[in-house]
Amino acid sequence: MEELLKKLQDDQVVSVDQVRVVVMETALSGKSVRDVLLETEFASLATLESYQSGPLSIALDTEEFVPDSNAIDLLSEAKAREHRALPVTYDLSSNVLVLAVEDPDNIVVRDRITRALGPHVGLEFRRAHLADIHRALDKCYGVCHSLQGILSELEQHATRRSVAPNNDTLEHAPVVRLIDALLQDAITRRA
Repeated sequence: MEELLKKLQDDQVVSVDQVRVVVMETALSGKSVRDVLLETEFASLATLESYQSGPLSIALDTEEFVPDSNAIDLLSEAKAREHRALPVTYDLSSNVLVLAVEDPDNIVVRDRITRALGPHVGLEFRRAHLADIHRALDKCYGVCHSLQGILSELEQHATRRSVAPNNDTLEHAPVVRLIDALLQDAITRRA
C-alpha cells in the first residue's frame, strides 16, 4: 500500500473502503493518489500538504545541482522525460536509486519505472516541483534544439495533455523552443 494512504488510514483520515476506492481509481485512471484524494474529497489540500512535506521532499536548486553519473546511467533520457523522473543519486553499496518526481505516490509511474529498471535496483521516490525537475533533466540530458526533436516532443506533449494536463513553464514549453528554433533557422538562412 502507498505510504501516504497508509499514513492517512493509520491516522483515521480515510477509511479502509476509501483506500480501496483510491487504489482502484488510480489504477484505472492513471491519476496520482493525491489527485484522486482531492477529487473524491476524501482529504483536503491542507491535510495532504501536511502529510506530504518532510523527508519525502527534495529541494532541487538547479544552479547547484550536480548530476550523479551513476544515477543518470541507470535511467534513460526517454524514460526520465516520459515519467518526469530525475535520477538524483545512486548508492552502489545498497543498490538504491533516488528519484525526484512530482508525485511520489503515483502508482503508475512507480510501477513503470520499477519495471524499466528491473528488480535488482531499489527505488526511493522524493517529491520535487515539476519545473525544477524539468530544468534539472535539461541540465543532465541536455535540451533538444533540432526541429525534428522539438516536433516529436510536441507530439508527446499533445498525447500526454489529452490524458492529463500538466503545468509546463514557458521556458520549457516545446512550442516556445520550436518558435525559437524556427527563428534561428530563418536568421541563419537570411530569410
